[in-house]
Amino acid sequence: MNANNVCHGSLAKLATMHTDVGIREMITIRKYRSGDAFAVAQLISTTYSRFNRREGTKQAVRDYARSYDPKGKKREDIHKRFARTPNCFIAVVGSRVIGMVRGIENHLINLFVDGKYHRQGIATRLVRKFEVTCRAAGVKEIVLRGTLYATPFYESAGYKKTTGIRNFQGLKVQPMKKKLK
Repeated sequence: MNANNVCHGSLAKLATMHTDVGIREMITIRKYRSGDAFAVAQLISTTYSRFNRREGTKQAVRDYARSYDPKGKKREDIHKRFARTPNCFIAVVGSRVIGMVRGIENHLINLFVDGKYHRQGIATRLVRKFEVTCRAAGVKEIVLRGTLYATPFYESAGYKKTTGIRNFQGLKVQPMKKKLK
């Protein structure tokens, strides 16, 4: 390897780091809107299929992903599903939905981030937004059924396993909770 290769590699790494920082600064966390329905549903379906495909029976995983797949569904019907969870927030870069969190009262139901944006603090920001909203409503503890893929993330965010892995409609889930301070 010559000096040019080393220098080029370092510049490429620096450029990548700069791009990553730029992306983080461009991310906005905001309240879900009805016009986000298709993008949010597609994000859940695609992300679940990619990262959780071994977390249950093939049929259960397929059914879960399909239940969110927006193909052949009306926007109003998809929106109704998300509107039932008043604490629904999305992460966007420009107009592109790259992450979402939703829940009701003290129950976090969904947290998904596009795989291209993993490990950039987006899930942390979404969960924090959800927790702040819950805390403001007087919630003292949040519960969830995490995917096995997401369990290490939740642990790093202060959530504790409450039992062993459970079967929920053919899917493997890890019940967890966090006391809010």
